Amino acid sequence: MMRTGREIRVRAYPAGSVSPDDFELVEVPVPRPGPGQVLVRNTWTSVDPGLRLRLRPDAPSGYFAAFPLGRAMDGIMTVGEVVESRAEGFAPGDVVWHAQGWREYAVVDAGAEQLSGLGTLTRLDLDECEPQWYLGPLGGMGLTAYAGLHVVDALRGGETVWVSAAAGAVGSLAVQIARLTGNRVVASAGTDEKVDWLRDSLGAEAFNYRVGNLGASLGGIAPDGIDVYFDSVGGPTSRLPCHT
Repeated sequence: MMRTGREIRVRAYPAGSVSPDDFELVEVPVPRPGPGQVLVRNTWTSVDPGLRLRLRPDAPSGYFAAFPLGRAMDGIMTVGEVVESRAEGFAPGDVVWHAQGWREYAVVDAGAEQLSGLGTLTRLDLDECEPQWYLGPLGGMGLTAYAGLHVVDALRGGETVWVSAAAGAVGSLAVQIARLTGNRVVASAGTDEKVDWLRDSLGAEAFNYRVGNLGASLGGIAPDGIDVYFDSVGGPTSRLPCHT
């Protein structure tokens, strides 16, 4: 008897806020893996803000492709366990990551590049971490935060770093990475609860950008200015460092 599994498909591109009605849950047959392939039972999958950019007829230029209507949503980072393997280097029971998420089972080509290489099928080391960490601090979120600070900005330590949207998935990691590498961190977020969390849990000097004047709030914490701005939001917030 053929195995079946459920997958989520895009029924319609959202007009405004995303709604459950924009998706459909479909049960489909799960094929056996062919030569060079593995069958993975997915256990963790990513749900992140960047997916919204692909829920439209055409994704922004230079970004990953839009999700097609009525088909499985490929290109989403996922962690799972190998059920069956016909690929060298992978065996049943291996925990892996790949980019065929939002479904229960996926047949994955070993060695095929996915998401510009980030999502290529990879066996994970779980000696010191949980599998889901590879979708956060050890995955795309952590890579974005690290590269923004140490590849693009090349932090040297002893600098003042402002992180906007600092309570978000990428922003909160940028706060921690900047502090761990010896920098002073100023963090902005949109609610008092998030500000309290940034101060109490992450040790940042934080403020609510929705309260009062943004420039005055930033200047009150960093009167001598900032050295690095980690931009997580765009818009008016991003223009402020260019004029101060």
